[in-house]
Amino acid sequence: MWGTGADDANTIPALFVKIAKGRYRAMNLAEAGYNAFQGYLFLKLQIINGLIPDIVVSYDGVNDALCLKPGLRPFSHHREDQIRAAMKGKDRKHEEALSFSHFFLNPLKSYISLFKNAKNNINGNDFSQERIEQTAKAFLEGWLSTKDLAEKNGAYFIGVLQPNAAFGKPYLKHLKFNRGLLKHRRKYYKVFYPVVLKLLKTPKYKELSNNVIILTDAFDREEYIYIDDCHVSPNGNKIIAAKIYNYITNSIDNKKKN
Repeated sequence: MWGTGADDANTIPALFVKIAKGRYRAMNLAEAGYNAFQGYLFLKLQIINGLIPDIVVSYDGVNDALCLKPGLRPFSHHREDQIRAAMKGKDRKHEEALSFSHFFLNPLKSYISLFKNAKNNINGNDFSQERIEQTAKAFLEGWLSTKDLAEKNGAYFIGVLQPNAAFGKPYLKHLKFNRGLLKHRRKYYKVFYPVVLKLLKTPKYKELSNNVIILTDAFDREEYIYIDDCHVSPNGNKIIAAKIYNYITNSIDNKKKN
């Protein structure tokens, strides 16, 4: 939703506006790397500052799945390990500004820490069922909080489970997934998404499921769309924008008429 892989005129919100032809305006409040709960917190800040939305669309799934990386927890940002490594030792108040450690040792330590984290992220495989379910529940609780916030402020909520290269039958011959982080990121998606879909059928999340669009097969076509395991080019964004618009016209608009 933020727009990685496209310019500002070809993000999902921008293309949605073109498809809507004046019926709706759009604000892109997404941020790179945010998971569903972070999106909820950011939306809350915007509403406190005066935003009055009619419809709230939360486009999530991939970043929440990446919380399965070793060293992270449910509700973590998927770059939390890098942030922690970069901040380590920064709370020392009396370190000399021009010291040897400041210019040489600290950068070296940060680099070594990043290397270790990257290696752990690639080689780690902490996929206990309990951890997967905790992470999936954290994701859906983020959506529930966003839905509650939207409805309390008179807005409709739509949750969109975003597509990724681990599901459906997209065209992927131009990409290489047999090594490195791309290979392991797909593993996170493969174990995370089925649990999310299963939980959406349980009594606790049944009401939420009525507001969710599942787009795991949105790119099942012989067309270049993915630029990596989850980000897509403008033609992919256009497909998503059209599906969201059609959902609004077929579902929300009908509710308003009734």
